[in-house]
Amino acid sequence: MKMSVATGDQIDTAESAVVRTSVGWPNIPLYLLLAVVWLISALYMGMYLNRGWHAGDDGTLAQSAERAMLGELPHRDFDESYTGGLNYLNAAAFRILGTNLASMRYPLYIIFLAWIPALFFVARQFGPGRMAAGITLLAVAWSVPNCSIPMASWYNLFFATFGLAAAFRYIEGRRKWWLFVAGICGGISFLAKLSGMYFVAGVILFLLLPRRESGGAKREWYSRAGFVVATLGALGFVACVFALLRRPFHAGTFLYFFVPVLATAISVVWFWLRLDTNNTDFRNLMFSLLAFAIGVSVPILLFLIPYIKSGSVADFVRGIFVLPGKRLLFTTRTQSLPRFLVGGVVDAGVIVLLFSSSRIVRAVLTAAIALASAAVIFFARSDAAVFDAVWVPIRNLLPVTVVAGIITLAVRSSEIESGVREKTFLLLATTATCSLVQFPYGAPIYFCYVAPLLLVSILALIGLQPRVPSLALAILFCAALVYAALDLTPRFQANRGEMLAPGPGILRVDLPRAGALRLYGDDARENAELVGLIHQHAQGDYIYATPDCPQVYFLSGFRNPTRTQFDFLDDPVGRTERILTSIHAHKVNLVVIYRSPSFSGPVPADLLEQLEVEFPQTVDTHNYQVRWRDAY
Repeated sequence: MKMSVATGDQIDTAESAVVRTSVGWPNIPLYLLLAVVWLISALYMGMYLNRGWHAGDDGTLAQSAERAMLGELPHRDFDESYTGGLNYLNAAAFRILGTNLASMRYPLYIIFLAWIPALFFVARQFGPGRMAAGITLLAVAWSVPNCSIPMASWYNLFFATFGLAAAFRYIEGRRKWWLFVAGICGGISFLAKLSGMYFVAGVILFLLLPRRESGGAKREWYSRAGFVVATLGALGFVACVFALLRRPFHAGTFLYFFVPVLATAISVVWFWLRLDTNNTDFRNLMFSLLAFAIGVSVPILLFLIPYIKSGSVADFVRGIFVLPGKRLLFTTRTQSLPRFLVGGVVDAGVIVLLFSSSRIVRAVLTAAIALASAAVIFFARSDAAVFDAVWVPIRNLLPVTVVAGIITLAVRSSEIESGVREKTFLLLATTATCSLVQFPYGAPIYFCYVAPLLLVSILALIGLQPRVPSLALAILFCAALVYAALDLTPRFQANRGEMLAPGPGILRVDLPRAGALRLYGDDARENAELVGLIHQHAQGDYIYATPDCPQVYFLSGFRNPTRTQFDFLDDPVGRTERILTSIHAHKVNLVVIYRSPSFSGPVPADLLEQLEVEFPQTVDTHNYQVRWRDAY
């Protein structure tokens, strides 16, 4: 294959699967580049590791981990927001480092440090070392430091990257052991959060591609059987994604996720029809799928052992595959169709002009990009409208990049060496499927959960082009790095919760169970006040807090008498009676009513009336009402 190497506005060509270092650049050893990138990333992430929080997210993770540490089984004994595997990692951190919010961030940091070389390895498949180093640094700036809360979606990103690295090794040597390793990564990712299965889906789409095997021509029915399996698998996945996205239906959101998935699935069928598949070994296809599936299954089956022993597998299945359907009705955040169309058109237009137009047009566009980047960096900090305007094309780069990459692979399939084609397709398919982590709640920070995969996909797309506008890309790279790394956008700052450095006269707030977290602002002060009120009036080991406030239990150190974390997941039939029964059984003398729940509605009238009768004494903070009785 002829691969591209940037030299000014043109490129050299070379018969190689990896882009060579361009003339004029020092030949820096890869291990030295990686060491520098790793050190910078470690220091940068360390700056943000213990800065700030989001009370609801931190509290949800911490309460689940503490309940698991006390012997309760997720989904059987309490409603778990995710799959449940992450609870045991956080519980181990509590045992070793202390039961506080900061303890959960250190495992995140350790795995983050392991993720950096894996990401560098993945990026290195599509460009020289210096480009892989740059993309890795940019990916770090657009990822975990923007929200250092140890959310399960970060672990999905980490293990998708580990799995990609293993799958790339399989492509290079055809050793199915690496598919097994990639499968283990997918299984562990699933145990962190259900969305880990998106990576699994991306790898399966890749495995459905036709591969020419050595050893002479195979039987004709092998090729036909492979085509049938690949077609049914690809179209079946499209049908599953369609079913996921159709309720609730929003045209812009639907197209954002569905178009790249559809493009990858269609390309699988197209490659079977277009490429010479006479030497395709159907048995090898099935053995590859089996090796990967076994790898996925191993960690999941190990995790299910206590559920099997206790006869509660049905509880696990219900918590993983049934209750999430309710979240579609309570946690949806959409993108409008005009924003999707405008962002897509802008991105596609810039890509076409940069890579296909004349030198003069590229020069004019490069100058415009430089001016626009400077304006964005200057105004974004003070003007949220600038952020909103820029965010539209940034977020829509994902479907545009995936579709552009798939089209390039299809059009130039005969020119691209098979190993490069397979790696590029695997990366694009994984980016397309993993982007679904943004559904149904597509807040800006959710884009960061998939942004590193998108950045490597952009690098892969650039490597497939016959002409590279180096100056324009360098300007965009610098602007994107500054945009993310220097806290220039109010929206990113909002997603960091209270992660900003304190202003003049703003004091740090101490919460015993926050550990080493640096907390400032009204939210932290109110939670500290609330914890003080609870300790002043609560008796026994249990309190009751509702709705949607698991953080109250963890921060106060009292236990939850119910199985509930988020009230909208409860069965409404007989709910008031169940709650009152639990309150009486555990001799609860204090309840907390939250006036600003994240997702659920207000406390039902019949339950609120009964709580007011049984707990007559009250005191209010800004968002909470504390009610108690002196003795049970």
